[in-house]
Order: sequence, then C-alpha cells, then structure tokens
Amino acid sequence: MTTTISMPQKLCEQVAQTAQSIGVSQRRFLIAAIQEYLNAYKANAIRNSVNNVYKNYAPDEFELRLQAAGIESIRELTKNDTW
Repeated sequence: MTTTISMPQKLCEQVAQTAQSIGVSQRRFLIAAIQEYLNAYKANAIRNSVNNVYKNYAPDEFELRLQAAGIESIRELTKNDTW
C-alpha cells in the first residue's frame, strides 16, 4: 500500500538526516518509526488496562505485613553489603 503524508519541512529534514546517518532509506526509517510508535501505544494500552483492574485494589493487613517483612528481610540480608 502506498500512502502520501505531509509533514513540516523541519521534520522532513530530520527524517532525511537521521535515515542517512544510520544508513537506511527514508521509507524504511519511517516504517520502523511508525512500528515502534504502534508497539509503544499497544504496550501503554495493556498497562492501562492492568492498572484499571488494580486501581481499586487495597491490600489487606496480611499483605501489608508480608510486604513489610520482605523489606525487613532484605535490609537484614544486605546490611553488611558494600555498594
């Protein structure tokens, strides 16, 4: 499929320069850029869906104690470590 798009001159120049600097055609560069954008958009949509599932979730007292115990265990295990 062939598509024609209009873009600001400065953006067009940036595409040309970047594509040339990495040794690919402008067409290949734009296809990769669009694919990357779509992948990021999809990942963000999935993340938002998961966040919506858990946004009203409140941990109960047992979970809070378990988390605190985990943090304390890590502190104890790493107290003599040199970073």
